[in-house]
Amino acid sequence: MSRPRSTQPDTPPDAKVLSHNAIRRLIGMLGFALPVGLLIYGNLADVKQPSISHYYYTQAGDFFVGALIGIAIFLVTYKGYDEAGLLPWWAPGDRVMSLTAAAGAFGTAIFPTYPIANLSLCGIQQLANSAMKCAIIPDTQSLVTGLLGQWQDLHTAAAAVFLAPLAYFCLVLFPLGPRGDPARRIELLTYYICGALIVICLAILLTFGDAALMPDSRTIFWAETIAIWSFSISWLINGEVLADVPGFKTE
Repeated sequence: MSRPRSTQPDTPPDAKVLSHNAIRRLIGMLGFALPVGLLIYGNLADVKQPSISHYYYTQAGDFFVGALIGIAIFLVTYKGYDEAGLLPWWAPGDRVMSLTAAAGAFGTAIFPTYPIANLSLCGIQQLANSAMKCAIIPDTQSLVTGLLGQWQDLHTAAAAVFLAPLAYFCLVLFPLGPRGDPARRIELLTYYICGALIVICLAILLTFGDAALMPDSRTIFWAETIAIWSFSISWLINGEVLADVPGFKTE
């Protein structure tokens, strides 16, 4: 590998490397599958949403939440490398950033985004796990709306906490090691492109998210999809799925 592997007592090195590669590949595959699954569902059920997060309010909501929690779990189990001597003392390493991204993925899953305007009040109440009846308590709408508004803020913050560390992985952590090695030339370029795309998409989401969230708009959906696919590709490559391809040699 391009960076020294962390080791644990009584753990065969080869088994440890296989475990790390398997986790990286699983993270990449889950991330890649999330937009694909929602795209298929949205087209088949004719319920296309303006963002990935809005599929929470459809029958694909369990898939959306499950995929993000799965990514969070694998990020928690990811031990990463020993970056001693490769990073300044103040720069966070693999373990810190994977745990941070895991917290962001978990928060994105459990705090739903604000629903689009055509969602009924009764539907909002069900999704908020409210036992109150729409027709019985007239002030329920403002109460639930306020609750979902607070969740939206948490959702946005969690999404940023999820994506920012993944960009850091692409731009800083994954490229560590020999940068002038021709055997890694395409690999390194791919990391930098993926990281740049995540940063650009995150900036779009934070800057134009609310304005672009119209029921017939797909701008936010595709910005989220590009960011997620970018991090997925980088993790798959770091998991050595292309290790035998010239320019992607990671060990």
